[in-house]
Amino acid sequence: MHRRHHRLLARVTALIALLSASAIGSASMATSASASQSAPSQWLRLIDVSNWQPTINWNQVAQSGIVGAYIEFGDGNWSSPTFQAQSQGAAAAGLSWGAYYFARPNSTDPTVSADRFMAAANAGNLPPVLDLEDSTVSGSQASWWAQVFLGRCSSLGGRVPTIYTGAYAWSNDSALSAWPLWLAAYPWGYNPVPNVAMLPLPSVPSAWSSWSGWQFTSVGSIPGIDGNVDVSAFEPSWWELYTGAGVSPTGGRPEVVWVQGSQGPAVVQIQQKMTAAGLYSGLWDGYYSADLTVAVAQWQQRLGILSDGAWGPRTAKATSAFEAWMKAQHPTLKRPVPVIHPGQHGRNVRHLQKATNAIGIRVHKKRLGLNGVYGPDTQTAVAKLKTSCHLNGKRPNFSHRAAKCLDHKLKKVGR
Repeated sequence: MHRRHHRLLARVTALIALLSASAIGSASMATSASASQSAPSQWLRLIDVSNWQPTINWNQVAQSGIVGAYIEFGDGNWSSPTFQAQSQGAAAAGLSWGAYYFARPNSTDPTVSADRFMAAANAGNLPPVLDLEDSTVSGSQASWWAQVFLGRCSSLGGRVPTIYTGAYAWSNDSALSAWPLWLAAYPWGYNPVPNVAMLPLPSVPSAWSSWSGWQFTSVGSIPGIDGNVDVSAFEPSWWELYTGAGVSPTGGRPEVVWVQGSQGPAVVQIQQKMTAAGLYSGLWDGYYSADLTVAVAQWQQRLGILSDGAWGPRTAKATSAFEAWMKAQHPTLKRPVPVIHPGQHGRNVRHLQKATNAIGIRVHKKRLGLNGVYGPDTQTAVAKLKTSCHLNGKRPNFSHRAAKCLDHKLKKVGR
């Protein structure tokens, strides 16, 4: 993550001081990572970014198979200037996102830091993450600081945070196992990894029985991001716990299946599509409700596919194919630019002819030919347009007022 050299060398375990019950009481909400890892075919790919990636094409990131992103909120008392733009960009592309905080136990108060962090992190649908890798602190101090910070985050956000760390002294403190582990470990060092399934499973610090997330490379190449980026694999059980969405292996990369109870930015996009189809009238709140399930099932019936109310790869693919077909059948019309006079010809006149055809104007009971000439038939079509718009005047030109009326009529027919 941010400003690190990934010093993941094993250290001698320090004697850990126990916290008071008040310091760790809110950690009782947390659950340990699962005892065994699932098959690599089900691991989901997430990235983490910071101010070192100031410009990101999030749509390209989403299309590459990445399902979520962690975005740096801050480093100690410093706040990332790109946090807001990056989190908004990820959400707009339909990616689930969460915030992470780089801990500085030597110089910050854990409670104050958690309060500042959670004011922003609660907006993400993925759980907050503590980036614990500052090797300048002792194992006991880091563990104490982390437990207070994570307990505070749990009480403020109502969700169990996740710890990002590696093989440090504090990694053997069983008190930290109350929180899921996002492990940083690079079996291939700083060499590109074509497929995480090619890597040997990393050793897990003794405080945990397994990892929930594994950052397997810091030199990933992801469309939409210039330069290297951290890429991680996450367990489907961790993903489902926080988003309610399942995972469908497809033989290639795993795909997310959104079902009733799921939540996240991608659900907002499904709600918008179903609203446009006239099947859903609820809020665009990112929650996959019973009403949305019914709407998706009706949409699937229209598409002629299995109607189960779940939005997965099959429904997404069929919807994309339908949208492409509709676009081909009804291409976006270019608006003609006024003023056009009799005798003029060219591309702009052809745009005018296409537009009058699109709103149903006929001359001699026929559509205008697209010859690009403002001749008698096109003048007749413009005259009919003016009459329908209650525009006075006998001049045969295509005027600004006629253009405004034409544009209004095109919008009414969805063109």
